Amino acid sequence: MEPIKLDNKVLAKLLAAYDNIGDKDFNTFLEEQMTHLGLNKKQKEYFRECCAMLDKIDNKVDELATAKEDGATTERWLTREVESAFDSSKEKPTDSASDEEKAAYDKKKVQFVSDLKTALEESIDEQKVEELFNSED
Repeated sequence: MEPIKLDNKVLAKLLAAYDNIGDKDFNTFLEEQMTHLGLNKKQKEYFRECCAMLDKIDNKVDELATAKEDGATTERWLTREVESAFDSSKEKPTDSASDEEKAAYDKKKVQFVSDLKTALEESIDEQKVEELFNSED
């Protein structure tokens, strides 16, 4: 697929257009912008997928902020998200699955969450990251 080339000027124009969206439907806005950029069918599909992904990320950021306001840690919130994803997975054994299949699935889930916790513990401390971004150099 041919990549979409968006330089800083194009991005600035998109952001300015978005700031002036008014009462216009967001999907209509996107279609107009993609036409204005001269994107082909595949590029438009990719652009829509990117926008959907950004929307999902934005929603998750909001959910995390709310969870933190309610006293949850990032680790706990992320663990719940992973457990929820596992519980809604197509790979999850049905009620009629054997006990061995259910046990193997549960073991896989527990191992993944454990690995995730280990990775989080080894990652950069949130306080250090906040200090880095809020420092006045």
